Amino acid sequence: MNKRKKTFRKLDSTISRLTRKVESGGSELVRDERVQSALRELKKSRKGGQVNLDRIVEALSLISEAACDKFLNNDDQGRK
Repeated sequence: MNKRKKTFRKLDSTISRLTRKVESGGSELVRDERVQSALRELKKSRKGGQVNLDRIVEALSLISEAACDKFLNNDDQGRK
């Protein structure tokens, strides 16, 4: 049970950090609508004190898509 609590705390910490980043609007990546949608999914994943793995997977997928698109676009611009 202790390991599970530690995992939940890590998830909650990650959600908090991502929330602060999105609210600050610091980088182009966190302004991406997919990252903002991912944050909403992560917050919903923790409703009721449990973890909804489907929502976490969806959030991870959205963040990965946004990050890959951003970095691929940066690579393409650097080659021009």
